[in-house]
Amino acid sequence: MTVTRSTRRARRGFLLRRIGWLAAAAMLAVAAIAPTSVAAANPQPQDNACNNIGSGGRSPDFVWTTVGTDGVTAHWAIDANHFDAANFATVTVRVCVFDANGPDQGGIDQNTENDGVQLFAWSLLGYNADPCPSNDLTFGSSVDSPAVQTKKSNFIDCPAGEPSTAPSTEPSTAPSTEPSTQPSTEPSTAPSTEPSTAPSTEPSTQPSTEPSTAPSTEPSTEPSTPPSTEPSTEPSTAPSAAPSTQPTGGVEGVTGTPGVTPPPTDTLTSGTHAPASDGWRAILVLLAAVLVGTLVASQPRQARRRA
Repeated sequence: MTVTRSTRRARRGFLLRRIGWLAAAAMLAVAAIAPTSVAAANPQPQDNACNNIGSGGRSPDFVWTTVGTDGVTAHWAIDANHFDAANFATVTVRVCVFDANGPDQGGIDQNTENDGVQLFAWSLLGYNADPCPSNDLTFGSSVDSPAVQTKKSNFIDCPAGEPSTAPSTEPSTAPSTEPSTQPSTEPSTAPSTEPSTAPSTEPSTQPSTEPSTAPSTEPSTEPSTPPSTEPSTEPSTAPSAAPSTQPTGGVEGVTGTPGVTPPPTDTLTSGTHAPASDGWRAILVLLAAVLVGTLVASQPRQARRRA
């Protein structure tokens, strides 16, 4: 039996359509079940992170904080009883520098690898260099994941400078000069001069001058000038200027302090979103949809049965 060209073409088209359907199904399966990629560490400044860290209970067995010359580092436990890195690949990490005499400085790293440690550099937290030691600064951090709600570290202070335990010079226990126990001069017990008990001059009980009880000048009871009862100027009963009954026409402007509405203080800026590292999933789904649409549109019509 001879196979016609149209039959071969139909078989080839059927095979190609089957391959296309299989390819579309494979794309959709990969997009659905492939593991989620982990974004690289990308800490960003975010002062609102301090609101998350500053209140609530402490969980030092989950999260703890250290401070060094490079910045503030958040640490967290990744075993199965804590953040379980074996089953959860990413966490969100926050740190904050609380300043008693200035604004608090915070940072956040979203969707970062669940590896147990993340450094936030001083420059990211608003400092040109290590600000420690400083009695005004306190530090803290927090971590959360899809499986564990936020856990917060204890607060720590700036590390103090390392004290020196070795003296610059060994102390000397020997005196530079042996002390002398003998006095330089024998003390004298006899006074140099016999004290005198008689006064040098007899005191005088008579005053040097008799006091005077008479005044030097008789007081005068008459005034030096007779008082004057006449006024110096005749009083005037006429006003100096006729009062004006016409208004000036000026209207004083109303003055006052305009009311100012303070800006809201509870507005929080949104955190930095993690980079779109799973965009390839959307591309695979789109390609699969295009392929399915093409296969459906190119489906051949079934030939009518001949009578």
